[in-house]
Amino acid sequence: AWVAASSGSRLIPSPVATTAAAWDLAASGQLGEASAASVMRVGTGLLLVVLSAIPLGVLFGLSPRLRSASFAVIALARALPPVAWLPLLVAFWGLQERTGLALIWVGAFFPLLISTTEAVSGVERLYLDAATVLDASRWQRVVHVVLPAALPSILVGVRYSLGLGWMLVVVAELAAASSGLGYLIQNAKLDIRLDRILVGIAVIAVLGFALDHVFLAVASRISPLLRLREEEVVAWR
Repeated sequence: AWVAASSGSRLIPSPVATTAAAWDLAASGQLGEASAASVMRVGTGLLLVVLSAIPLGVLFGLSPRLRSASFAVIALARALPPVAWLPLLVAFWGLQERTGLALIWVGAFFPLLISTTEAVSGVERLYLDAATVLDASRWQRVVHVVLPAALPSILVGVRYSLGLGWMLVVVAELAAASSGLGYLIQNAKLDIRLDRILVGIAVIAVLGFALDHVFLAVASRISPLLRLREEEVVAWR
C-alpha cells in the first residue's frame, strides 16, 4: 500500500527513499544524538516528577485532611491540558532546556500524585490492624506496611507518567528545543524532507515502546506484587 501510494507522488516518500534517509541520518550521527537527547530529557523530567509527586502523594494518602483540602486545586490542575502551559513556559524561559523539563513535569506530575494518593489511602485496613497488633509504630507501619502495599499501584502511575513524558518531550522539542527527535522532525519539515519526518516518527514509536518495556521489566523486579499482576493479565489474555 505504501509503494502504491508513493508511486508517482511528489508528496509521499517511498519505502526505499525513507530507508535511505534513515541510513543517512544514522551514519551522520544525527539520529543517535537526537534519540539520546530525547531519552535524557524525558529521564530527567521523570526523575523530577517522581521526587516531587510520590512524597507528596504519600503525605496526602496518609492525611485525609490534606487530601480533602487540596482536592479542588489538584482536580483543576489535572483537567488542564499540559500543552496549554507551553506558550507561558516559552515566554518565561525561551528555547532552554528547562522549558521542556517544565512541560514534562506539569504533564506527568498530577497523574502520579493522584495515583500515589489513591494507592496509599486505599491500603487494606487489615494490614494496618495486623501491624498495630504487632505493636508497630506509625513510622514502621508506613515503611513496612503502607509503602510495600501501595508500591505496585505507584509503579503503574510512574509507568503512565513515563508515557506522558515521552509524548510531551516530543511536543516540547517541536516548539522549544535545539536538540532531540522533535527538533529533528521540525528541521525536516522546514526542509520539506518528508522521508526524514517519517524516520523521526518511526524512531519515536520504537523508543517509546522500548522505554515502556524496559521500565516494566525493572518495576517487576522491584515489586513482586506487580510481577504477579502482570502474570495474571498475561494468563487472562
